[in-house]
Amino acid sequence: MRKLLMFVLCISKLTFAQNDKETAVKLAFETKQFEKTRQLANELLANNSQNIVAHTYLGHIAGNNKDWDSAINHYKLLTTIKTNNADFHYWYGGVLGMKALENKLSALGLVKKMKKAFHKAAVLDNKHIDARWALLETYLQLPGIIGGSYKKAELYAEELASISEVEGHLAKAYIANYKKQYELEKKYQKLALMSCNLISESYKRNTIHYQLAKAAINNNQGIDLALKHLDWFIKKHKRSDSVAKEWAYFYCAKAYRLKKDKKKALAYLNKAKKNKEVAKYSKKEEGIILAL
Repeated sequence: MRKLLMFVLCISKLTFAQNDKETAVKLAFETKQFEKTRQLANELLANNSQNIVAHTYLGHIAGNNKDWDSAINHYKLLTTIKTNNADFHYWYGGVLGMKALENKLSALGLVKKMKKAFHKAAVLDNKHIDARWALLETYLQLPGIIGGSYKKAELYAEELASISEVEGHLAKAYIANYKKQYELEKKYQKLALMSCNLISESYKRNTIHYQLAKAAINNNQGIDLALKHLDWFIKKHKRSDSVAKEWAYFYCAKAYRLKKDKKKALAYLNKAKKNKEVAKYSKKEEGIILAL
């Protein structure tokens, strides 16, 4: 009996030690101590090669560093350790998609796996907003010959609307923009702004702050609130986010231009132009700002 008690106590101590280290991994990552995160996570893996916390944060670090192969390996393993976790399948699909963007030779095979992972996440969690946005964007961007479909994108917009009114309006605005139906886009943007009072800084999907700010600025409606959402988006931004941080700077420039603050507008526009894609759209805006 004494030996059994000692064994139980030893196991308990090991469990508490592991839990403490898992907490330390999360804290190190949240405070952007990535080398420390990596070191602690690898120590967890030395004791248990299937430690979920370790693979999660090593995958996040790899994704932030655009090391897609490493991120794919960590997230794929997570989907096998815990097959019914929607987030694991969503993360796996996301990094497959990012690798596909950079690897045209293997893009088709990667996209098929990506769609399968996103579908799995959506099936596992009927309120998984990120997975539905990912599927909506996938069906919009893929050519019809390899599975693209406006109809399927619209289906996911309706699913988003059933989960959240504001998400549904933003999804429909996004589709309208993609189809160059700009008046319809503005209609849905205005509807989103009317129903966005529950979207706080802690809202899980960070990109919603960018989308709401863009809607407000495009409609010259609630500019101060738009700047608050842009600030939240920038603070929480990750490299793996679907919208580059420079787009937020671009809309900050537009917001301050609407507020007639030429100095701040130009300062944000200069930050936005560091992204080559955003820079293409900045010349016209710069002319409008300089004319203030």
